[in-house]
Amino acid sequence: MTTNFNEVNRRQQTNCLKWDNAPTVFGKAVLPMWIADMDFHPPAGVTLALQKVVNHNIYGYNFVPDVANTAICNWLHRKYNWQIEPEMIIYNHNVVASISVALEALTQPGENVLMCPPVYNPFFEVPPRIGRNVVFAPLHYQDHRYYFDFDTFEQRLADPLTTAFLFCSPHNPSGRVWSQAELSQIIMLCAQYNVAIISDEIHSDLAFESHVPIAALNTTQATIVTLMAPSKTFNLAGLQAAYLISDNAQLRERIVAIRAERAYPDLNIFGATALQAAYETGGDWLTELLVQLKKNIDTAHKQLSQLPLIEVTPIDASYLLWIDYRQTGISENTLMSELIEQGVGITLGSVYGEEGRGFIRINVATTETLVNEGINRIVAAFTNLMT
Repeated sequence: MTTNFNEVNRRQQTNCLKWDNAPTVFGKAVLPMWIADMDFHPPAGVTLALQKVVNHNIYGYNFVPDVANTAICNWLHRKYNWQIEPEMIIYNHNVVASISVALEALTQPGENVLMCPPVYNPFFEVPPRIGRNVVFAPLHYQDHRYYFDFDTFEQRLADPLTTAFLFCSPHNPSGRVWSQAELSQIIMLCAQYNVAIISDEIHSDLAFESHVPIAALNTTQATIVTLMAPSKTFNLAGLQAAYLISDNAQLRERIVAIRAERAYPDLNIFGATALQAAYETGGDWLTELLVQLKKNIDTAHKQLSQLPLIEVTPIDASYLLWIDYRQTGISENTLMSELIEQGVGITLGSVYGEEGRGFIRINVATTETLVNEGINRIVAAFTNLMT
């Protein structure tokens, strides 16, 4: 392995949300295992490309070059055998903003947006801000994995007011990668009821086996907008670079017009540069990263599984462990207080909807030393509360 993912990178006093804002969030300094970013340097090619921009030392107006579109197209073809055209890409500064602009382009105020909790919390927040209603078809948790309840899902789709489905693939918070059969059924049902699919696939590159972009399976002409970014893959969230993909030219025109009306910013020179460099040079780095993440996950899983009444959800993608502690009967407030007392910060499952209550999400994208330390603190918290 050429990348040292166990190098200690001190992020304190760098205006780092994960580390420097933790005392504000948790009331004291803690080992932060909450927000989804990594304590790792990006690929060397990204750093070199950014250094070239800095060394030029002029930061005037920029545009995203065509070669960035080519880099995205090549990446998607290599990773997923998904062939898209450069004109299908629309840049935006982050995925949450892309959810908003896609919803505005595809739905009208007063219409329903369907989602399947537990799910990434901005899904709940964005639709009401633009006058849309939120409706749910909760996922079914069985044998430590989430599955679609397609009966309820279809009932919600059948409501004439439901015009969009917000989909998280791979699933955040559990790391579930959906099967081709599940994806095909989603496409079929959404096409049948004329419901557009907005698919957040920001964690897709972090799948340990295979991930299939839902739009790559679309043979029924369902309306699908795919949201992607290099930010989770290469730890570039602070550079604000994301994009939407649609094969519908009229829809792309609406999205571009809405971005202009809302005065959404274009990619800045650093974000555009990092995006292109990551996709052009980051393949080997990502392969090594996935090996390290799997090792961290296995370490955490082994330690946590020794606790009675605690179940660790198997993870197909990313670095976010989803821990089921419902059998303990411990309340969220009690658990959070004890975790903070032990000096570790996590995310409570209810953030992702009531269906997540009784779970916690923990981030293991850091050095092996800190993973061990953090998990030891979590084990200590549960041990204290169960004895």
